Amino acid sequence: MASQLVEVKLPEPQQKVFSGEVFPYIVSPAESSDLADINKTCNWVENNRQYVESCLIKYGAVLFRGFPIENPEMFDKFVKSFGYDALPYVGGAAPRNPPEGGQTPLVLSNLVYQQMLKLNEPFVNKLLDLGVKYTRVLPNGDDPSSPIGRGWQSTYGTTNKEEAEKKALELVGSIEWLSDGCLKTITDVLPAIREDKRTGKMTWFNSVIAVYRGWKDSRNSPETSITFGDGSPMDPDVMTTLENTLNELATDFSWKKHDVVMVDNRQVLHGRRSFVPPRQILAALCK
Repeated sequence: MASQLVEVKLPEPQQKVFSGEVFPYIVSPAESSDLADINKTCNWVENNRQYVESCLIKYGAVLFRGFPIENPEMFDKFVKSFGYDALPYVGGAAPRNPPEGGQTPLVLSNLVYQQMLKLNEPFVNKLLDLGVKYTRVLPNGDDPSSPIGRGWQSTYGTTNKEEAEKKALELVGSIEWLSDGCLKTITDVLPAIREDKRTGKMTWFNSVIAVYRGWKDSRNSPETSITFGDGSPMDPDVMTTLENTLNELATDFSWKKHDVVMVDNRQVLHGRRSFVPPRQILAALCK
């Protein structure tokens, strides 16, 4: 089963150790393995899915390094070998073409919860009691100058307003068309902290800092983009504390060609550093 693999260790900050466990867990094909091509690799996944999933539950993220995954077609085949239902990516904010950098930070959300509880328990309790709301104004057409510049057309995959409304309301609580053709979306009140029923751990299940730091342009501001469920704003000092906490806990591995990282979104938060082209990272969301 696991004899086909060898564990890989990387120095900090690419990999860290928390309570005796590495994060993320990194594996490569063993020299004696029979994983020389994509078909054999996918057959191994199909026969060892339970083992991979046990690693995912234990560690939160698994980085497959050095596997024969050369192109989008092979990546698609590798993902499909797990047998999960595909989850379409609809409603994302960023145009994903920033100018420099490259790493993908990963953070164990339970550790964020624990640390913030120590640093600012009243803030954590307020999140638990009130939840959060996200408000975003999508431009009428992509705006590459903005970090959240995907227009409503590319966000919802249509140029038809009625179709865009239908797709938006499947994801948010309310919408409003503005006079300049932009689309304002407001979520329902959403929980910001959740218990992972599989592990019994409390998790930091929100995009508070990503929105507060990233959703800023001529149409959006941190004060209105992310609020508590009652509409009250986030304290800037607390946001600084939260950002520092995330940075302290994050691993920051550098991508290599052929890498595939499998992330359990219920346990792990992920981000994206800016980068210098050319660079392409493929993503697949699964249920």
